[in-house]
Amino acid sequence: FRHISMAAKVEDAFCCPEPSVIGYANMNEDYRVDLDIIAQLRKKSGIRCLTVASSGETCLAMCSLPNDMVSTIDACDINPHQIFLTDLRRVVLAQLDNESCRRLNGIWDPKDQEVWEAEKKRCALFEQVKGELQDNSRTFWESREGQRIIKRGLSWCGNWERQLASLRQLLAKDAVTSPLQDPTIVGTA
Repeated sequence: FRHISMAAKVEDAFCCPEPSVIGYANMNEDYRVDLDIIAQLRKKSGIRCLTVASSGETCLAMCSLPNDMVSTIDACDINPHQIFLTDLRRVVLAQLDNESCRRLNGIWDPKDQEVWEAEKKRCALFEQVKGELQDNSRTFWESREGQRIIKRGLSWCGNWERQLASLRQLLAKDAVTSPLQDPTIVGTA
């Protein structure tokens, strides 16, 4: 896995309230399309894949393919923080068990009674895996901004997720005029 740098329960408490350097924490595209294309392009010695790092989901899905299908994965992104997110997710999946992966990603654990308990556990998990990160990635995740993201949970750190949380709050306040409850308001100004 090589990087190329180019230029559950949802709780609103876990969404970053302020803008983030991470654009997307989760992917909206279906990575299975990329996996199908790789399967169709398969060569005896494997292929080299170039993909946008984004949230890391496509890159990590490619990593799950056998070596005879994919020999190298190059992840690029105009935002280096997306590459850092991909690198951290790669290490987390390789080093931690499923429950710990879920916790670091920000999936609520009912054993945590307080938000600070969850944040402390996420930071401890990061300390376990940070030695496996690439140097520039580790430097970012050890920074104040990186630690803020880790405390909140990786799945809630992006600006896209922040926008969705804002929309969810806006719709919850105005539930009476929801098109799902009153279909006659669709198309009215």
